[in-house]
Amino acid sequence: MLQWQAYALFPLSGTVISAVAACLAWHRRRSTPAAMALLVVMSGLVLWAGTDAIGSLSTDLTTRTNLALARFPGTSAAALGFCRLCRTLSDRTCTTTP
Repeated sequence: MLQWQAYALFPLSGTVISAVAACLAWHRRRSTPAAMALLVVMSGLVLWAGTDAIGSLSTDLTTRTNLALARFPGTSAAALGFCRLCRTLSDRTCTTTP
């Protein structure tokens, strides 16, 4: 069961903003080498913030625990994508294939 809390507005807004940025990166993936890395970062942030938002709204302890565990793939994807984004931006010869 879900119970509304004002704290959930922060991760929910982060989820929406990251999803919009991921859609924009998806459309520019052919023209900009860093777009794929940005897509990975934003997709990871969508998963991370989305599970955090739903977990903060849930009243069931089992659901909260499972969502806390489901947050880690998003965290890992965001970190790895950020490393790739930094490498792509700092090294002009680095290309990312879609």
